[in-house]
Amino acid sequence: MSFLMVGHTHEDIDQMFSRISSKLNRTNAQTLPKLHQAIQESFQPIPAVEHLQSLWHFKGQYQGLPKLTGIKCPHVFKFKLGPDDLVHASIKDWPLSEEAYRTIIVPHIPDFPNILDVIEPRREKVLPILRSLQQDIPKYKSAGRLGQDDALWWTTYLEDIELNERRVPSIPLPIILPKFREDARPRPSILDSSLRDALNQQILKLQHVSVLTLSRQRISL
Repeated sequence: MSFLMVGHTHEDIDQMFSRISSKLNRTNAQTLPKLHQAIQESFQPIPAVEHLQSLWHFKGQYQGLPKLTGIKCPHVFKFKLGPDDLVHASIKDWPLSEEAYRTIIVPHIPDFPNILDVIEPRREKVLPILRSLQQDIPKYKSAGRLGQDDALWWTTYLEDIELNERRVPSIPLPIILPKFREDARPRPSILDSSLRDALNQQILKLQHVSVLTLSRQRISL
C-alpha cells in the first residue's frame, strides 16, 4: 500500500468532488435518496453511493493487542505472510528503489470472527438533535423549502432513528471479502524523472528514517 504525500490529493478524487459540487449547485436534493441520485448523475463512471446506518465495531476486536508505532511518516507499507507463518510488516518512507524496506514480525494476529458487535449510538447525544430536526420539518414545509413528499420522507426517517432498531451493517466483514491476488498487469518500475527529483528534494529536507516498532497496550482492569 502506498500513500500520497501530505498536501497532495489524487486528481481523480478532486475531479469527482468538483463535479458533485457543480451538480448540487444546480440541483435541489432535500432528501438522502435525491442526494444519492444527484451524486450518481454528476460523474462518469457512475459512482457507488451508500448511506451507512450502522458499523461493525472493528476497534473493539483489536483492543488489548500489540500496536504498531512509527507509522506516521512512512508512505509505503507491505504486509506478507512469511514461510514461518508469521506476518512480516515492511515500510519505506518513499517509493524509491534505492530505499530498502525495514521489516519487523507482527505476532498475535487474531482470527477474524464471523460476526462482530455493532457500534451503538450514544442516544443521549442523538435524541436532542433528533427532536430539534423533527420540530424544524413543519417550519421548512410552511416556508416552501420542503414539499409534501420530502417532509413525509424526513418524518419517517427520523422516526426510524428514534425507534433505535438494530441494523446489520451493509459493510461486508473482511472474512467474506475476496482473497488478495497479485496483479498480473505489468507495472512501471521506473519513476518519472520529475517525480523522482521532487521526492529526492523532499527526502533531503526531512533527513528522517522511520523506524517501525511493536508495543503492547496497557489493559485497564
